[in-house]
Amino acid sequence: MYELRFGEDIAPGALLESMRGIEGQRMKALYRALAQRQKLRPFKHSYDPLDWSAQDPVNVALSAASAAFYGIAHAAISHLGCSRALEFVHTG
Repeated sequence: MYELRFGEDIAPGALLESMRGIEGQRMKALYRALAQRQKLRPFKHSYDPLDWSAQDPVNVALSAASAAFYGIAHAAISHLGCSRALEFVHTG
């Protein structure tokens, strides 16, 4: 599935952790490109649930949007009668 989705060769027997690392690098590059396009200052996407108010506003927006998206995706998957354990690479 990963090769079909991203068009990248994955070594046979590659561990899930290495595929997550590849995904993480893809997301960093995407965040960097989007930040440059929107003329935002460089930032590091991180999430600290114990110190929400001290985070960069871009991180707060990304974290909130991500939580909302996962909720919507979960609702759609459940509505279809599929297993909520269906995932794609990002988590185990």
